[in-house]
Amino acid sequence: MLSENIKKYRKEQKLSQEGLAVQLHVVRQTLSKWENNLSVPDADQLISLADALGVSVNTLLGTALDNPDDPKDIAAELEKANKQIAQYAEEKRLHAEAGKIRGLILWLTIAAIVVSHAFGNEVLAISLSSLLLIGSLIILYRNLSLLSVAFNGKRETGSFKIITIFNIMLIALIAVFGILIKTELIRVSENKEEMFAAAIVAAVIIFSGIISPRLPYNRHTGLRLPWTIQDEDVWNIAHKTLGIISIPLGLAYLSLTFFISNMEALTLSVAAIWIGAPGLISFLYAYRKQ
Repeated sequence: MLSENIKKYRKEQKLSQEGLAVQLHVVRQTLSKWENNLSVPDADQLISLADALGVSVNTLLGTALDNPDDPKDIAAELEKANKQIAQYAEEKRLHAEAGKIRGLILWLTIAAIVVSHAFGNEVLAISLSSLLLIGSLIILYRNLSLLSVAFNGKRETGSFKIITIFNIMLIALIAVFGILIKTELIRVSENKEEMFAAAIVAAVIIFSGIISPRLPYNRHTGLRLPWTIQDEDVWNIAHKTLGIISIPLGLAYLSLTFFISNMEALTLSVAAIWIGAPGLISFLYAYRKQ
């Protein structure tokens, strides 16, 4: 890259930015922008820069121009460099905006956790924490396109939108059920509460079976294991496996809740199979692929 080459050969010549700028009749800030990939010199400046550094124009550009002394050819190559700078600046802007959105979502999530423990009034705690979580998911939903482009380089939001809507509905359902119980508008036994919790777990497992095979390769949503996020083929194997086992596993779990009294042990066992099976299969695939 031109910026890196300018810095490299300037240092080889043991020149400071100020000293080289004086030779080129520009201010130091201009040279700093060239070296930091914020702008490029024009054709005449590039020729002078190459002479001052004792290298060819082709060496600075990292190309093999047929006529390295022709300002028109140099200008055409510099135009390409300008486009790269514009693309880099846009990517940097997107990452900065996406970072702010992620930060806001993170703070809302932390606030929800704090609120859930900060109030003695359980109804108020459930209401506020649920609103904060749903608010964070709405922000996520509205910015999925930005986040997808910034972190995945693709504008693939279909599956992510479905997941986000599902999560909003799930949190709302749990919040309403919790509020109804705490206000004693409905009264349920401990066994029925366990059945409700089991139904939620089963719904999450079954939903993952439906959506997992459709999840595009990414680094923030899905079965994020060290080997799945490093290779797209491994990612696809893991999520196809998850898609195959999740629906029958979710239905089996729901059925077993009627016969097994130890719900904690049952849930942990099913969760181990749910995550462990695709994790192990994808790991073996990655190992053989290497």
